[in-house]
Amino acid sequence: MSELLIVLPFCANDGVIAEHLCDYIFLLNKRVKKYHALLVADSDTHGEMREKVKIAAEVAFESVELIQAPVVVSPDKNLRINRTFMAAAEHIAKAYRMPWFWMEPDCVPLAKNWFDKITDKYFDQPKRYAGSFFLTKDAAGKDAFMMARVSCYPTNAIDDLKSFLSIQSPFHVTSGLAITPRATKTRLVQEAPVKDEYFNPMEGVVMVHGDKHSILLAKLREQLETNGK
Repeated sequence: MSELLIVLPFCANDGVIAEHLCDYIFLLNKRVKKYHALLVADSDTHGEMREKVKIAAEVAFESVELIQAPVVVSPDKNLRINRTFMAAAEHIAKAYRMPWFWMEPDCVPLAKNWFDKITDKYFDQPKRYAGSFFLTKDAAGKDAFMMARVSCYPTNAIDDLKSFLSIQSPFHVTSGLAITPRATKTRLVQEAPVKDEYFNPMEGVVMVHGDKHSILLAKLREQLETNGK
């Protein structure tokens, strides 16, 4: 069976969320270890937090590797994300022979077969990339579709993206005109802010990206724990 590597980045601000996400995935998978994960810690994360996330991931996944992104002396959020992504992409190109799925801490899987569906969808299409698309403006101010960060990438994605990762602008926007034509749009991941417990995902979605306050995660985890008793 073809496999994707799960890449989970985290920083000091969302390390606890990343830990809870791993705990939730373990429950969602019926307390069975599944899939392979690469954790990418931002340079601002404390050693204790890195260890906590790693332990939670080791409970949830078949195999886990933890790397640390290089120090970035800048308050710019986009630059930090770009450099963390670059660290992951460069490491994968050297150490792995598998494509990968970038999953941020504010992502919430919705079904027990969530990653199987994402994996099957990626390998059942001809392009190098696959993910959600969003509408934005290009450099000329015209409407243009771009691929969201939370998407599937080929093993050597760094070859396509390196020049876009060295600047402060969000790489998934600046690379859009180059990457989107080489990507397949999927509806498995919904990009939407979760503002309250009444959030209702669209039909067919297996993961929501935008649960920054763990509202949806806490609700679904409580349901799993209640049903498991």
